[in-house]
Parts: sequence; C-alpha cells; structure tokens
Amino acid sequence: MKFINKFNIIIFQDFKEDKRISMDVYTYSLYYSLKQLNSNNYKISLFQPEIPSWISLFSKELNLMTLRFFRYIIYPIIYFFKSKEHNHIVDQSYSHLLYFSKKNKSIITVHDLIPILAWKGLINGLKYPNYPFLMYFSLRALKRAKFIITVSDSTKKDLINHFNLNENNIKVIHNGISEKFKQYSIKEKKITRFNLFPHDESKFLILISGNQLYKNHETSFKVIENLQFKSTKELQLVCLGGNKEDLDNLSQRYNIKHSVILFKYLLLDDLIDLYNSVDCLLFPSWYEGFGIPPLEAMACGTPVITSNIPIFKEILGDSALMADPSDVDKLSQHLKILLENDTVRSMYINNGLNIVTKYSWERNAKCVANLYEQIISD
Repeated sequence: MKFINKFNIIIFQDFKEDKRISMDVYTYSLYYSLKQLNSNNYKISLFQPEIPSWISLFSKELNLMTLRFFRYIIYPIIYFFKSKEHNHIVDQSYSHLLYFSKKNKSIITVHDLIPILAWKGLINGLKYPNYPFLMYFSLRALKRAKFIITVSDSTKKDLINHFNLNENNIKVIHNGISEKFKQYSIKEKKITRFNLFPHDESKFLILISGNQLYKNHETSFKVIENLQFKSTKELQLVCLGGNKEDLDNLSQRYNIKHSVILFKYLLLDDLIDLYNSVDCLLFPSWYEGFGIPPLEAMACGTPVITSNIPIFKEILGDSALMADPSDVDKLSQHLKILLENDTVRSMYINNGLNIVTKYSWERNAKCVANLYEQIISD
C-alpha cells in the first residue's frame, strides 16, 4: 500500500475575543469549502487563539491594552511555535505574525486598509486622530508573505499604492456568499414579513446595515427625509447592527417620522428572513473592502442601491442602482423609482440574481487551493 505524505496547512484566525463576525464568516466559509475539495497534497487545520479565562480575575472587562498585549506579544510567540512550513493568516490586522514565519511560504488575506486610508483622510466621514503605528507595523510585514490574497481589485490597488508591494505576489480572489441566501416565494415573503414586521405591512421597508461611520448612515437618513412625504407609501427604516443612540439622534436631526427598527444581531436564517422581508437595501458607503450585504440582499431577490465607489462598480456592475455617496437627490430618485416602478424593480431584482452566481465559496476555495498547491510545489 502506498501512503501519501500530506503537507500541513494551518489557517490562523483572529483572537476569539476580537468578535469580528465578518472575519469568522470568511474563515469558516473558506475552511469548509476547502475541506470539500479533499486535496491529496495537503490537509488543513484551523487555529483560533483565546485569552486565558484567568485574566478575568484581574479585570472584569477586556480592555484595549489587554487585547493589544495578546495580539502583538503573545500571539507571535504562539505562532512561531505552532506554525508549519505553510500557513494562511486570514486577517491583515495580524500581518505582524509574518515576522515570525520560519520560511517564506505563508499566505495572508487582506480585506481592506481602513485605518491607513482613514488616517490619510481618504475616507469621508472617518478620521483617525493618531498615527496608526501598530497597523503600519503589521502591514509592513506583508513583504514577507509568499502570496497576498486581496478580496477585490480595489484593495489590491490600495496595497500597491500605499505599500509599494510587488503586484505579481498579490492575487485577487473575490469573496463568496453562502448558498443559503435565496429568494423566497411570494407567499413565504408575506409570512416572513408579517412575522418580523406585524404592524408595517403597508409601509416600504428600507434596510441599512452596519454601525461604522463609513457606512454613511447620515446620507441614508437625508434620503428618507427627502422622500418621506413624496412616497406613495410611508417609509420605514430598518437597521441591522446599528447603534440605537446614534440612530435616534439621526432620526431627530432629520425629522424622520417613524423610529428606526433595529436588529442588533441576527443568526443566518433570521438574516435571510430579513433580506426577504424588506423592499430595498440602501447602502451608500463611503468605502468598502468588498461589501457583502449587497450580494446577500440580491441573492434574496431584494434590489439594492449603493454608492458608485470603485468596489461596487467592480463586483456589482449594472446589477444595482448607484450614485455618488453624497448625492442625496440622486439616491432619493433611485429609491423612489425602485420602490414604485415595478418594471425597473423587476429588472434590478433579475440583474441581482444573475450577478450573485459569480460569487460562491466553492469558487473562492478552488482559487485559494491553487495557491496552496503552488507554495507546496515550490
């Protein structure tokens, strides 16, 4: 009997205490898709560090300094002893681990450069008052990676422009979305919508998402203020993952008639229900490294309005209505026509359903697996 000696590849995650949901979605989606490929050349394992429970004896809450100590001091030590010849770091915030790689055969995924771009004043609505020393320290280690995966051409260009990296070492591999995101039947939509919004079935429900400043919620509120007395139905804003105090303040500032309905966090099945229940996703971000919510909404048959920033032109094409993120009038026109013109609405729903077929985790995993095979053969 012939035995095949498989190479070990470890996927290194963020600290569990970071609670970065988007990173966990990326990591587990990639990991399970890679496992299904069942390669004969390598076997994959996951590693996620945790801060020891006894730390809570000295501090009831994990503060920033504690997290930084474990991220920049303890994790590199763990990485040095635990890492194999081939490794995959899934978050650019942990690029500094590359300083401790035993050989130059590690891969890292870079999702965005938000702290760097914000500090340089390149993201409207988001300012970093202090020089992001630790982020620069981490990202300068990227030159030690065998390959850098970026989730978009937009992020690749940012890396080249701001860190002078060799573009031949940077591979663009778009994110996928779960196959569970799907469009409900008309009957299912009515039932789900009534369960989530029993008193709002006669309103247009407009979803906004996230609580970061670069999500540009203020413009969304201006759009609703602009339209709320011109629409054929009353407008109801729904927010996923926002901050109630901030949302209430914006509602008062812009005289929004109805209080925002807030969902702090939803499990996957509930998130799919939400996308199928709303009439539109309004997503006028100033910046995104990729931007998953528009694709998730489209997969559920919900039309989308976004800003016309490069990343959305890259991944969405003509499947969404777009405008400058500061152009309230244009965004308002888009929202009104999308809510009230059935022909336009159907066209963008169909365009969205078509575009999402390009973004699967299976396709993502096959591209990542090709890089694994390459570093093994090297």
